[in-house]
Amino acid sequence: MLGKAVDWEYIESNAAWGVKQQQEHPPEYNFLAEDELDRLLEAYAPHLSWLATLAIYTGMRRGELFKLEWRDIDFAQGEKGLITVRDTKNRHTRYIP
Repeated sequence: MLGKAVDWEYIESNAAWGVKQQQEHPPEYNFLAEDELDRLLEAYAPHLSWLATLAIYTGMRRGELFKLEWRDIDFAQGEKGLITVRDTKNRHTRYIP
């Protein structure tokens, strides 16, 4: 932001120039235990539990799930059997086994 403020001549110089960001350490994730997963899925309406299951096991975002089409799902066994996620947050297509 400060760099843009200099570009747009709101300020003369970037006071943060040369300051290095500290490296972040991502937190460890606590995944759901099997009984917790069962309780979570039981809380969903029966017609939506498949959507929650797909989200949990693939990590897909809500928007990605809602934009899925049948052509994006390959039910083949083995190395194929991929879900193609076309309209992602970073605009790159990705594949989920």
